[in-house]
Amino acid sequence: MVGRLWDVSAKGGCLAVPGARQLRLPARGSLQVHDPTSHERHLLEVELRWITPLSHTTFIGVLFVGGPSPAQTFLASYMRQSWTDVVPRSRLEI
Repeated sequence: MVGRLWDVSAKGGCLAVPGARQLRLPARGSLQVHDPTSHERHLLEVELRWITPLSHTTFIGVLFVGGPSPAQTFLASYMRQSWTDVVPRSRLEI
């Protein structure tokens, strides 16, 4: 199955896969990630945690359970803390 990494953190990520997919949970598998700029590739062992099938795309939540730590790959640059992560938040009162 080919898809795109929609979101990533140190512990897991979300994949966007074309088409409506039906998968059984729990499931384990391998996720190959590829950086098209540097051509760096890594094989990560994952556990499927949730699935949201829509008409044209299926979102798949995965937990990293083996392989290299994503923080030690090209994915580290996508996990850097942003200014939005440290801005104090307040609750909107309605």
